[in-house]
Amino acid sequence: MEPLGKTVGKMCFRYLCIFLLLLWSFHAYSQIPEGINFQLVVRSFSNTLIANSSLSMRVQIKQGSAIGTIVYSEKHAVSTNQQGLASFVIGQGTILSGNFSSINWENGPYFACFGVDFSNGNNFQDYGSQQLMSVPYALHAKTAGSVKNSMEHYNSGNSSELVASLPITTSSPYQKKVIYSIPISDLKTNDILQASCEFEVTNPYTYNVMIASQIVLANNPTDVTGIEITEANGFNVDQNMHHGVVVKTGTHTCSANYAMKYVNVIGYSASTQALINHTLIIEQDYGRLSVLVFK
Repeated sequence: MEPLGKTVGKMCFRYLCIFLLLLWSFHAYSQIPEGINFQLVVRSFSNTLIANSSLSMRVQIKQGSAIGTIVYSEKHAVSTNQQGLASFVIGQGTILSGNFSSINWENGPYFACFGVDFSNGNNFQDYGSQQLMSVPYALHAKTAGSVKNSMEHYNSGNSSELVASLPITTSSPYQKKVIYSIPISDLKTNDILQASCEFEVTNPYTYNVMIASQIVLANNPTDVTGIEITEANGFNVDQNMHHGVVVKTGTHTCSANYAMKYVNVIGYSASTQALINHTLIIEQDYGRLSVLVFK
């Protein structure tokens, strides 16, 4: 069996104590703020909701991975409402180190790593991380010398996968499937697309499975080939592994005008031990495709 591309070991670090929601705060490209809005539903490490409370939140921006080099750090005094929801803007806290506005987002990936002190002090405990994807690209483009006039945002939302499972093939050609698809109309030459996706898979079998994915700019929502936005990198899903996550992000500059194109997320999997009709399950309660178009 030929390889599925570069094998990238990725773990999905999911904390019961944290739920991250990235909000899109950009109304016009020329008005992009020096910050990224975040909301968190805050729970203790024993999974108790922290409602109507004041606490300290530390944010570290790390380059390369969640254990990479810290390029910026800040802290926030935040308050939760009765649902445990806290809001703050990364880039507008009390600076601990670095300069948010001087981060070169082109040299990513970057991760926001959180620490919390429930006593509202400075004794921070690690509280999870989140890869920063499309929003920092917009911040980079703001100072990149080729400022666009507007930005459009498309989001597939959660639980909108087009397929529920991926066939596990034993050799090429692989059985590729479109997991997400978003139509994009009226693309012009030099428009910039920033696409990012996540989807989660479960391997119910007692053998390892390789899974690969890529994002393409295609002619229709069923195409498994097209203009490459991201290459087909893969990673290993261990036996009986639940909630393995695939994260992809990439950019593409249009070389022509298109009345209609589709941004498709392609997935496929393989194992030499697979039997007929074995499939890798795509979790329907997690994942999304998000596309920003800079015009």
